[in-house]
Amino acid sequence: MKKPRPVFLTIHNAGTRKFPRLCISDQYLRYWTGDGWDLNRNKAELYANSDIAKATTQSILLLDFENKPVRRFVAPVYIDLYADSDAEITAEQLSQWISKVGKFLIDSKKHGNGPMQGTLGLCRIELAELKEIEPKE
Repeated sequence: MKKPRPVFLTIHNAGTRKFPRLCISDQYLRYWTGDGWDLNRNKAELYANSDIAKATTQSILLLDFENKPVRRFVAPVYIDLYADSDAEITAEQLSQWISKVGKFLIDSKKHGNGPMQGTLGLCRIELAELKEIEPKE
């Protein structure tokens, strides 16, 4: 039995300067239409928000894995915020800033969709769980 070829998805810039948008393609340069794949980029579903485009790519990748068991791991990301002591910065403000400037890049074309063939690793930063902790001395 022939093993399925891994699917590699890419998020591309689309739209115009005035109305920037994103679209999704696979390794064969077929574009996601919202219902399936098409070679015509003009039929691609467009996303105004990179978070929605990323969530859609994860949903597409999950289609081949939805009946498999899942294991969850956590790897903390620490943010050290330096500011004047009277600067009242809320967790919500920090979360919004991180979501604008932060990018979690996965090079699946070079390293695969998971640690072994036939696996899928989906990574995300849970900004909803952001909380302040005491800094290490």
